[in-house]
Amino acid sequence: MKIFVCYARVDKPFCKVFVQTIDNHDVFLDERFYAGEDWWEIILQRLEWCDVFVYLISNNSLRSQYCKSELEIALKWKKAIMPVLLDKEAEPHIPQVLARFQWADMTTTMNDSVRQYVTKSLYKIEERLNASVPQVASVGVGSVPPPYPVSADPVTHIGAASKAMQNADFDRARDILKRVSKQPMMPLQKKLVQDMMTQNEELLSEQMSQRQRDIDYRTIYEVAQNPINRQLAVNAWTDFRKRFPDYDPNNVQTILFDQRGTFPTPLKVTNAMPQRKTGKLQIQSNPSYFTDLLEFLSVHTPSKMKPFEMARYPTTNDQFDVFLRDSQGAAKRRWWSYSPHALHHHDKNLHLPEAPHGEGNHPRPASWYDSIAYCFWLTEQIGRRVFLPTMAQRRRAVQGSDNRIYPWGNKMNAALANFRDNGPRRTTPVNQFGAAASPYGIMDLVGNTWEWLVDGHNLANPYDYKANSDRLLSGGSYRSSTAELSSDYVMKQPADLTANTIGFRTIVIL
Repeated sequence: MKIFVCYARVDKPFCKVFVQTIDNHDVFLDERFYAGEDWWEIILQRLEWCDVFVYLISNNSLRSQYCKSELEIALKWKKAIMPVLLDKEAEPHIPQVLARFQWADMTTTMNDSVRQYVTKSLYKIEERLNASVPQVASVGVGSVPPPYPVSADPVTHIGAASKAMQNADFDRARDILKRVSKQPMMPLQKKLVQDMMTQNEELLSEQMSQRQRDIDYRTIYEVAQNPINRQLAVNAWTDFRKRFPDYDPNNVQTILFDQRGTFPTPLKVTNAMPQRKTGKLQIQSNPSYFTDLLEFLSVHTPSKMKPFEMARYPTTNDQFDVFLRDSQGAAKRRWWSYSPHALHHHDKNLHLPEAPHGEGNHPRPASWYDSIAYCFWLTEQIGRRVFLPTMAQRRRAVQGSDNRIYPWGNKMNAALANFRDNGPRRTTPVNQFGAAASPYGIMDLVGNTWEWLVDGHNLANPYDYKANSDRLLSGGSYRSSTAELSSDYVMKQPADLTANTIGFRTIVIL
């Protein structure tokens, strides 16, 4: 989707953190182009262009005349609105036109639960937009006046900038002073404007430093709550105290250290991969373990890549339902015991739903954590090392030895995949597009659902499945654009995200 992010300049540290979690979308940040009235023209064009208007709420943005004007236009043009709350103290001051929308709470930090909430909210908005008639802007772009003085008189601009500085609206003052500095002025006016610009930049820099301090502190506070990560929090806290020795509103020092100032003994966590047992589990539904469409094909690999086989099709609902119905399958926590974060996810989602009737051969929606658990369970069933593919392995399966863009070649063929330009706007059977096989006979590698990769934060060690990090996906979905179907396109999402557009495919490590 096309997303316009509205924020006060002083909140840029928070804005960067937020944008990182939606980087799979086409995001526009209002960066102030300093091009006179042409700048406002660009803003209006981008407001008309966007599908979703994200408003980062803080006391600064609520005071900003630019943010107010942009919100007013987005509402008038009937854009989907997504507020994100940055400061608790700003909540009582949210205007009614914005308060009627449910907001995402980013007042602590962008942790996994917030990222998942933001991601799911955007998915819901996209589903709603896909099902509705596109809205057309009701006002011409050129008819909307800019939210700043248009007088050619420098005194008017200088007065407006001075008032903005008095109100601590340094972002607005900066833009006004930048504009007026381009105009002809008397020598006294020119020097005064230059001095005001210097003073305003210092004040703005101080404000931004405080905002960066706040986001660093919030992050450390979140990590400090978990005894598992206490040593990491202590390291970060030690560095933070060097920069801000007197800042500790939530008593992080007390959380991390006892009264003697010593570091408490950290909680020990067993973080081992589930152990293989001899023999096969007795599966209630099918003791010999067989499911339709489960087949692994050999992928020819270059000398530097370890050999592997890849499932011909994505994991289907029928295949995953065997895992759910097995008394020694999804009911057992041990399949999630590879990390405390996976166990926490499992304990929050004890009852994974079975497939809707009639969709047994459709790809199974699953989180990354649940996909890995299924891989460990399947390893015991078939006696082979089953796992998720790395980014490099999946690309090899798509591209073959000739580095093609799509599984069938370098030219896009809309008839060979279920995506935005071709399909029913929902999942389809994994074997529906028979002519779309890769060079190794692997099917449904683009469109239908995104597929989880094992890769996360550590690309140098992609099999590092124990780390708590976002994970990569590739292949696109039934809601994706053509660009997202490319073999080189990947996106990143929280590991606990479950959505109808996200599935997975397994490999066998040889």
